[in-house]
Amino acid sequence: MPDSGDMIERNIANEIPANFNSDNDDPEFDNRSDAQGPEPEGVTVGRVGGRTLAFVGMEDVGGVMTFDVTNPYEVSYRSYYNNRNFAAQHDEDEDGFDLAALGDTGPEGLLFIDAEDSPTGAPLLVVSYEVSGTTGIYEITGPVCAADLNADGTVKFADVLALRKAFGACDGCPEDLNGSGSVNRTDLIIALRSLGDCP
Repeated sequence: MPDSGDMIERNIANEIPANFNSDNDDPEFDNRSDAQGPEPEGVTVGRVGGRTLAFVGMEDVGGVMTFDVTNPYEVSYRSYYNNRNFAAQHDEDEDGFDLAALGDTGPEGLLFIDAEDSPTGAPLLVVSYEVSGTTGIYEITGPVCAADLNADGTVKFADVLALRKAFGACDGCPEDLNGSGSVNRTDLIIALRSLGDCP
C-alpha cells in the first residue's frame, strides 16, 4: 500500500489556503502542522458508479476528502468539501459566539449508504460532527471518472492527449489524477486504464 505523503495537506492548501491546517476550535492559519495536521480521523469506503471511493473526515481543519481507491496502488484525489465558517467566532467565551454560525465542524464518524439502501435512490454519505454537534447527509453525485477530462462521459484518446500535454508540475490541476502535484506517467497509466465509457 503506498503512502499518501503530503497529498492531503497539498489539497487542503489548494482548496482553503487561508485556513490551511487550522484547529477545529481556532481558525488560525497553520496552527496544527506540528500536531497531527488536518487530523484525518474517520474513514468509510463505498462503491459509486463501479469505482471504490474512500471518504476521509478531517477532524481539525474540517471537511471530508474523497479519494478513488479502486486500485489501492494508484489512489487519486477526487474532491474536498468543507462548509465550516472560518470567519465565525470560534471561542465560546467571547461575545458573538454562535455555534450554529460555525457550520459543520470536527467530522468524527462517517457512514456510506449504498444507492440501493438509500431513501433517495442515490448513494449517501452521513457525517457526524463532534464540535458543532451536527449531522450532515450528503448525496454523492458528479463524475466518478477523473480521466474524463472533457466530461463527455467517456475517456477517449483525446483525454489521454490532453493529459500528456499537461505533463510537469501542476498543483491542483484536473490532469493530476492522483493528486501528486505533477502530471506524470502514473496519471497517464490511470487514464489509459480508464479508456471507455465512464461507469
